Amino acid sequence: MNSECEVSKASPGGGALVAGEAKARDTTVAFEMTLKLYFVKKGKIEFLYTKDSTKERDSWISGIFSFYIDESAMLEDDSINDDPKEWKYFSIDVYPGMKEVSFIY
Repeated sequence: MNSECEVSKASPGGGALVAGEAKARDTTVAFEMTLKLYFVKKGKIEFLYTKDSTKERDSWISGIFSFYIDESAMLEDDSINDDPKEWKYFSIDVYPGMKEVSFIY
């Protein structure tokens, strides 16, 4: 573990995941979670997320949020200077079967 990175953890009560913070500039991923889910019938994955992306003077961007299903990008949010108090909604239909979903920030 890098001493310049804060570990990601569940919120009190486990209702949300709180991504840690990486101060090290050579860090490409501060948070990655992969889950294997089995859908018996057609369903939906939906979630709210927030981020605090910034663009530095040297064009380095921190805070790119991505969501993948079976290694295919479903959401890639690279917008910058977001208000971290503004929650965004995402939803996608999912068909029956085993799915591997990943959240990367």
